[in-house]
Amino acid sequence: MTRIALIPSSYPPSLGGVEELTRHLALSLVEAGDQVEVWTGHPDDSTPETAEIRDGMVVRRLPMPLPATNWSALKRSATTGTRTLFSLRSAAAAFRPDVLHVQCERPGLTTEERSELTRLRRENRRLQMDVDLLKRATAF
Repeated sequence: MTRIALIPSSYPPSLGGVEELTRHLALSLVEAGDQVEVWTGHPDDSTPETAEIRDGMVVRRLPMPLPATNWSALKRSATTGTRTLFSLRSAAAAFRPDVLHVQCERPGLTTEERSELTRLRRENRRLQMDVDLLKRATAF
């Protein structure tokens, strides 16, 4: 059994490609017999670290700002960065992963890329609702 820490930029209940990729990867790894934890950031990086069980796995939400793209974000990252390192060290000491797997959207999307990403996320939510509806309809 391999202990794997997945470190995405975001994780459910947030919606998006990175979130769904990480969730499906985590569930597949658990199904294959690996022990998995997800370490992700809070939407508000000033929030203290939390841990929860989601899909049968530990999900640690850390003060982890995304890479800085402007001066105020860079300044905030400098102060939050120390807390982030402390939280990551604590999580690593508790879980002792064999593998760290990081996936993250890059900062600074163009307007066109951001529009396409928004469109795809809306379509993904709509398709997920269709799947849920079909599952309920076939349950009878």
